[in-house]
Order: sequence, then structure tokens, then C-alpha cells
Amino acid sequence: MSAVFMPVTVFLIGIAVPAGWVDQEELLDAVRHPLGRVYLFLLVSLSLFHGAHRIRYALVDLGFPALGRRQWLFYGLAVVGTLVCGWLLVRL
Repeated sequence: MSAVFMPVTVFLIGIAVPAGWVDQEELLDAVRHPLGRVYLFLLVSLSLFHGAHRIRYALVDLGFPALGRRQWLFYGLAVVGTLVCGWLLVRL
């Protein structure tokens, strides 16, 4: 899901807003909407867990199986990042 929705998000935030195609206040209103917050939360959390999984198995493939077995480290950082994201979105 993050591979499908990340390019749209990057386009909106990185290209459409600076070019003036989308008003910054309209985008902020969309983010403040409960569905916008759920969208961002899912986008960030899925990306973090996907990255943790890919890094873990890349280390195993590169010949570092001891690091790859420390799955608690990679997925734990993804959980911490997800919690921080949720906290920031609640405060928004």
C-alpha cells in the first residue's frame, strides 16, 4: 500500500504545494480531517515496517546473520516510529 500511495503524497507535498497548484491551507485541512490522519498514520507505519523487514533481510543476505536475528531491534524501531507518528498526528 505504501508503494501505491507514497508517490501521490510526495507529489502533493513536494511538487503541487510549492508550485501553487494546491493551497497549503487546503492540504492542512485535509490532514487535520480524521481520515487524513488515518491515511498518514497507515502510510508511515506501513513504510516503517516494510523498511525494517527489508533492512533485516538485506543484512542476512550480505552475510551478517547475527544482526538479522536481532529482529526485535528492527521491528522495535518501527513500533517506536509508529507510536511517535500517532502521537504527532493526535497533537496536530
